[in-house]
Amino acid sequence: MHVPPRPSVRELHGLPLRVFVVDSAPELAALLARELVDVVRGELAANRDPVLGLATGRTPLALYAEFARLVAEERLDLSRLTSFHLDEYLGLPRDHPASFRARMREVLYRRIGHPDERAKFPVECDRTEGLDGACADYERAIVESGGIAWQLLGIGLNGHVAFNEPGATADSRTRVVQLSESTRRANRPDFGPGEEVPRRAVTVGIATIRDARRLRLVALGRSKARIVRELLHSLVSSAIPATLLREHSGAELWCDAAAAGELHRD
Repeated sequence: MHVPPRPSVRELHGLPLRVFVVDSAPELAALLARELVDVVRGELAANRDPVLGLATGRTPLALYAEFARLVAEERLDLSRLTSFHLDEYLGLPRDHPASFRARMREVLYRRIGHPDERAKFPVECDRTEGLDGACADYERAIVESGGIAWQLLGIGLNGHVAFNEPGATADSRTRVVQLSESTRRANRPDFGPGEEVPRRAVTVGIATIRDARRLRLVALGRSKARIVRELLHSLVSSAIPATLLREHSGAELWCDAAAAGELHRD
C-alpha cells in the first residue's frame, strides 16, 4: 500500500477566512484528495448520492491524480456520483482538447470510470443557440440533485473564481460571460499555435457557488501570492470576486507555502 509522507499543515488565525498552509503542492493535493474520498463516503453512508462541484485548470491536476489513486486502492464505489462543473468555453468544436469536458475526461473521468451522463457541464462548447435556457436548466439541475456537497475552486490572478471576472456580483447565477484579456493570456498555453483563446464562456455565478455546503479554494505557487494576500486583506468587493466567498461558513482557503508567501507582510 502506498503510504505518503505525513504532510506539514498549519492553520493561520486572525483572518476573515479559514486558511491552511501546506509545505508543498503535492502534500496539499494528498490532503484534499483524502478529504474528497471521505466526503463521498460520508454522503453514501447518509444514503445520499454524492454531488461534487469540480474545477478545471492546472491547479487541481495533482489532487485529481491522487483522488483517482485512492479510488482504485480503496475500491470506492462512485456509481452514484454526480459532478457539476464550474464553466465551459464557448466557440470551440465539440471535443476540442482544450474544452473543459475533454480535459476532465483525460485527467479524471477515465481514471475513475465516471460516465459522461453523470458529469454535468453548463453547455457543450459548440453550442450557439438557447444559451439562456441552458443556463437556467443547469441551475435547476443542481437544485434537483440535492445541491453540491463539496465545491473545489481555483483563484485567478485577478481574483476570479470560475469565470466570474472582476465586476461579478454576489447574486450572479449561471450565465454567458466575456473573458478578460488577463484570463485569456493565462489560458493561452492550453491552445495550439495560431489558435485563438475563446472570448466567451458560460460560468456558474457567485450565488451558485455559495449554495454549495463546503467550499475549498486552492492557490498554488508564488504567482498566486499577491492575489491570496488581496483576497484576505482587501474589502469584500466585486472588484475581487473571490472575496465574495469569505463569509461562507463552509469555506476554506488552502495554499502551498509559496502562495502564502506574502501573508506575513504588513
